[in-house]
Amino acid sequence: MTLNFKEYGKGKTIIILHGLLGSLDNWSTIAKSLSYNYNIITIDLPDHGKSDHTDLFCYASIAQSLKDFLIKKNILRFSIIGHSMGGKVAIKYADLYPSRENLTNNPGRRIGIKLIYNR
Repeated sequence: MTLNFKEYGKGKTIIILHGLLGSLDNWSTIAKSLSYNYNIITIDLPDHGKSDHTDLFCYASIAQSLKDFLIKKNILRFSIIGHSMGGKVAIKYADLYPSRENLTNNPGRRIGIKLIYNR
């Protein structure tokens, strides 16, 4: 699965995920503003924008695609901002991969995810 993405700025990494029927372009203005202080990556989720399209919609498979993307880009520490469906993907990712220590070359090093949300 190939995910289309745009990357802006330098610093701590923030992944931004759009909502249902959206695309990474929905976040371009905010991404550019945040890029003065952070490395921002906006992603077209599977079946959206210029990312690969499939016959299956499943949050677990989308979270797996996100994990594969992060491994390919060698991103170990990051925050996620998700809107609507993107928020559900972020929650599913945190549920399936609470610690990514098995993805690093140093098995004793733990990579954690802190999930923060407001009602």
